[in-house]
Amino acid sequence: MQPFLKQVAAHYFGAPAMSRCFIFPNRRSLLFFRKYFAETVAACSDKPVLLPAMLTINDFFYRLSGAAPADRVRLLLELYGCYKGLHPHPEELDDFIFWGDVLLGDFDDVDKYMADPARLFTNVADFKRMQAPLDYFTPAQLEAVRRFMEHFQQGDMSLRADEKPIKQRFLSVWEILLPLYRMFRERLRGQGIAYEGMVYREIAERLQQEPASELLAARFPGVQQFVFVGLNALNACEHTLLKRMQMAGLAAFCWDYASPMIQDAANQSSVFMRRNIQDFPPAFRTDTQEPLPETVFHVVSVPSGVGMAKQLPAILGEEAGMDTAIVLSDERLLMATLHSIPAGIRDLNVTMGYPMRASSLLSSALFPVYSTDSPVSASSRVTGQASGNSSSTGSVNSMAITSCLARSSRRDE
Repeated sequence: MQPFLKQVAAHYFGAPAMSRCFIFPNRRSLLFFRKYFAETVAACSDKPVLLPAMLTINDFFYRLSGAAPADRVRLLLELYGCYKGLHPHPEELDDFIFWGDVLLGDFDDVDKYMADPARLFTNVADFKRMQAPLDYFTPAQLEAVRRFMEHFQQGDMSLRADEKPIKQRFLSVWEILLPLYRMFRERLRGQGIAYEGMVYREIAERLQQEPASELLAARFPGVQQFVFVGLNALNACEHTLLKRMQMAGLAAFCWDYASPMIQDAANQSSVFMRRNIQDFPPAFRTDTQEPLPETVFHVVSVPSGVGMAKQLPAILGEEAGMDTAIVLSDERLLMATLHSIPAGIRDLNVTMGYPMRASSLLSSALFPVYSTDSPVSASSRVTGQASGNSSSTGSVNSMAITSCLARSSRRDE
């Protein structure tokens, strides 16, 4: 059975390349489609062919919006600036980073699923207010709340029934969620940057006011059809965009549903694909005559993580190709894995990060901070509050954010 992306490349080969734009869920699928498209051209034509436009779904939304994507560190700094303007007693940036990163994810989900922020955050605040009395908590529950609140603010966290500072701190955070959400979006909009959910929501709302053909013609002149390839679980904004483009006759859809498990109605993981096929019928039927090979698992008992990496030469041999993937349970094993790849395997594609705390880069970057030759104390340099050297705050805070993100990642990726 041919790979799904190769079937898509063969199906659309021969059509005017410049009149189509292919949209993929991620860069990996885009790169493999480009490879298969080049192989199809080499096999079926003796003339050079222009590659069609190819974008990921995220890049597609950003291009429609015109806004520039912002990295996680900048978003955290901008969010903290808004937070300080709203909270009467804001904590330090180091204490804000952990749950500020959580807020960024929450705001992203709110926008991508087009939830009403006024109703959502008001209900959250009301719910937390109802849960606020702590008198009936068991000692174990009180300790859990105390540890949770340590992410918000360090200091005295007395939880006795006759003392209420933690209750007030806890509620003060939830009370400002709605104004914080609105101020944060306005601040980013004024700078011409945006996070993903913000861009997604903007495009979905614009499509409710203006025709999809006009919006797309302005950003993609000359493109007559947009082919969405291999998407799966669509959020509300993506579904709105695809539906509007379908109604305008501008979109075609290719779904990878050849696996018997995906076609099984009893399989809960197939619910999104069945909905996609029903709402957006595929442009062509993929080759499903030859079933996919049955998955076979071989379990090898190894006492350590590095020992697992050292088993790779015996498992891979010398001829592992494009159909081989190594999935790590711990990103700290990346270096040991790379050193264990057989010498005969030269081409590698690494699509994961490496924690800064496990690298020598962090110690090299922090060494000047703790230098004893500097007249500024190490503790004040780290917090970015050194007297007479306020210009170091930005760089130190950015480094602290990067370090904390490295500690708390990798969630998804």
